[in-house]
Amino acid sequence: MKAFRTSTGAHVHVFPITITMGEAASFRAVIFSTTGAYDKIFNLEGADYANWGSSDEYIKEYICDKEGIIGRPVQNE
Repeated sequence: MKAFRTSTGAHVHVFPITITMGEAASFRAVIFSTTGAYDKIFNLEGADYANWGSSDEYIKEYICDKEGIIGRPVQNE
């Protein structure tokens, strides 16, 4: 998945997703925001996993939902 930017100017880099077929997925993201950089592990389980359907857009929205301070995804130029 390509890195993406957010409405607050953050850059988010998502590393390969590990999938347990039919159950869950997990991935690591490094977030570069105006206040610094940090990395976090995200887990998709239950309804989140079912709704994902392998869409990169869903992953972007999911990260932004969980990390509200970084804003919303924006189109890469």
